[in-house]
Amino acid sequence: MTVNPLVAGRLDSPPDAWSGVWIAEDIELIAQGVKNGSWIDTSLGVVGAGLDALAIVSDPIGALLQYGVAWIIEHVKPLSEALDWLAGDPGQIAGHAQTWRNVAASLRDDAADLDRAVRWDVTDWTGTAGNAYRTWAAQQSQAIGGLAKAADTMAVLAEGAGALIAAVRILVRDAIATCVSRLVVYAAEVVGSLGVATPLVVEQVTTLVASWAAKIARWLKGLLSSLRELGSLTRRLGELIEELKKIINRLRGGGRSAESLAGEADRRLYFHHSEADPLARWGSARETHLQEWDNAIREAEDAGVEVIFRQGGLAYGPSPSPGHPGVLILDPDASYGALLHEMQHMRDDRAAGWAGMRGWFEDPHVRYANEVRAYEQEIRYAESIGDHESAAKLTDLIREEYRKIFGETP
Repeated sequence: MTVNPLVAGRLDSPPDAWSGVWIAEDIELIAQGVKNGSWIDTSLGVVGAGLDALAIVSDPIGALLQYGVAWIIEHVKPLSEALDWLAGDPGQIAGHAQTWRNVAASLRDDAADLDRAVRWDVTDWTGTAGNAYRTWAAQQSQAIGGLAKAADTMAVLAEGAGALIAAVRILVRDAIATCVSRLVVYAAEVVGSLGVATPLVVEQVTTLVASWAAKIARWLKGLLSSLRELGSLTRRLGELIEELKKIINRLRGGGRSAESLAGEADRRLYFHHSEADPLARWGSARETHLQEWDNAIREAEDAGVEVIFRQGGLAYGPSPSPGHPGVLILDPDASYGALLHEMQHMRDDRAAGWAGMRGWFEDPHVRYANEVRAYEQEIRYAESIGDHESAAKLTDLIREEYRKIFGETP
């Protein structure tokens, strides 16, 4: 086959660092769109300026003052007011953008720490729990990385808005300066003719100012249109951030769907209380043992454990890395027995020096012993109030835990 030397072959774009995760890809598209100026109204053309232009305080109409022609100055004042509307504080905008970049850097550090923990702490951790942890960690790292990119994009949005306003301000300032340079000539004609040329000059001034006012109005309209477009990008970015927050929230204990891989990892890496809460028939802990409930929450928070209240949630999640407190998830309507159960998990973790996920889940015997201690707290409480039926059900749940952990009937 004859090859035409003028026909270029297929050009492969370099692989994008964010491909593969649709939320992160959307964030990257927003960032690219802001950077390439696709949101800027076509009436403004290709404009660009530094934020410092927002702080320019030069007065283009000052040259007219020496002529003392008040009525000409009055004609130009509306143009000057447009310049004032476009003023701003470049330092504040730059500081706002830098704050978002600091947030992005911190999030990237968090993701890197998590990646290092996976490489160093669990390289030889095999089995279901180890695989679940690695899946969980990878998803968590991706979500945190997406938030970092979103924070960077927020910085770009802030700078983009400030730079466009600065650019339009320069256009307006230069337009006024050009207009004034003509008006200075007209003012000189009035003074030099001792007023004879005033009627002609009035017509010239009116026509000139109206022409420039129309141009400035178009620029301002284009600016507002551009900022509205930028606002829609900002709202879309906010929606993507919320999606990432939901993913992280689910990974930290909210995922309950059997179809969700994150949910599967969640169930393997948390000490979940059985959905059966036999002692719930006596009421919630907040109703029956309010002081003990408050004391337990305070104890957990004082220990550095993050406490999350979620309807239907009962679990304690050790930290991904050892040496750090975990997460306590409580249903606001949980029974006092269920509270004792989860607090036992937390206290065991603290007594072990915060053993972390691997410390509790790598060895099934360690995990089972931990579950037994937690259920024994509930059983003792049930027996103390004479609820032997619930105590028997809780004993059955211990056997169910054995079956789930070891894959066989005790």
